Amino acid sequence: MSSSPEDEDCVVAVKFLGPQLRFCRPGQSISEWTNIRIENPCFYSSRVMFSKKDGMFRIPGSGGHLIGSWDLCKHVTKPTLRRFRYKTFPS
Repeated sequence: MSSSPEDEDCVVAVKFLGPQLRFCRPGQSISEWTNIRIENPCFYSSRVMFSKKDGMFRIPGSGGHLIGSWDLCKHVTKPTLRRFRYKTFPS
């Protein structure tokens, strides 16, 4: 949840096991669930989290090398993917 459910800007995200992610805005007069099918299987068992700093929902991919981000004002159905490349791994 991005903020209090009474706020008009509040967004609730639910991540199901597998390829399904849903968003809803309960503070708006018409609150409908938006269903998103995640194509990349590395996100199937991950949890969704909200970044207050960036104002978007994120899902870390299994293995920690990929993060999917959803900015609901710009791209609802397709995430922005960020890949991390580590030169040295911590011990």
